[in-house]
Amino acid sequence: MLKIELKQRRNRVFRGLIIPRAPVDECVPENVMKRRQWIPALMLAVLAGIATFFLIPKSLAEMSRQDLLAEAQAGKVRRVVIVDGDVVEGVSARLGPFRVMLKPDDRTLVDELKAMGVTVRFEKTPLGLI
Repeated sequence: MLKIELKQRRNRVFRGLIIPRAPVDECVPENVMKRRQWIPALMLAVLAGIATFFLIPKSLAEMSRQDLLAEAQAGKVRRVVIVDGDVVEGVSARLGPFRVMLKPDDRTLVDELKAMGVTVRFEKTPLGLI
């Protein structure tokens, strides 16, 4: 008797006709509900991946010390920046942006570059949070 009353409460009346209305749990299977919960998380992950791809800077091409001197002698390098005394960064007219890792005891590179007419600038990177 109780089931009949509950079913009658779930039904709605439309112009005198009784149209049964199924509960929400019976309309959508459980596996579909679980799948729908993953859709926003998947969309967020895809958006984060796209943003990361475009926002992370591209790494510079590695060049040896000899290649840097050859480019400078050919007049393809006009300016370089020495960062923290470890890395020489610059742009070559032929090869594009580059980076050269310096040895700790390399003191003659700056003089050689200046003798070839290359402008040398020194920079220090600020300390990060980590």
